[in-house]
Amino acid sequence: MASVHEGRIGEQHEAYRKGLVLGLTMAEIAILIIFVLLLLLVFNQLQRADLVDQLHGKDPVQLVRQADAFEKIAGALGPIPPDTSRDFDKLVRVASEALRRPTAAGRIGEAKGALQDIRRARDEIQRIASAAGHRGGCGPTPGGA
Repeated sequence: MASVHEGRIGEQHEAYRKGLVLGLTMAEIAILIIFVLLLLLVFNQLQRADLVDQLHGKDPVQLVRQADAFEKIAGALGPIPPDTSRDFDKLVRVASEALRRPTAAGRIGEAKGALQDIRRARDEIQRIASAAGHRGGCGPTPGGA
């Protein structure tokens, strides 16, 4: 009976020496897997080095953190207003054309005069209101009916 079991062990040993998968032994498969993993690590480091070169030496992880921080700030500020540079350019162009016209200087002078009149009227109203506040405000005025 011992001879029957010895034959099976011998066959198993022979099968193990031939290889389990594609004729490769477990040790050879492990070595290949380790080699492929090392190649992937080297490839990843080369890509990272290229990325750092493209970013002029800045760390990509730090740049991602900064981008996340800017996105949070932008989200807190709300939607970005539309570009108003054309409107501003148009305003400057219209204002400069208006100042070049001979009637523009007169109209600007008129506007300044009107503004001064409005300021004088406001000051007069404030003076009267403060004087009325000192007298008690609501009662009849002296000499009134």
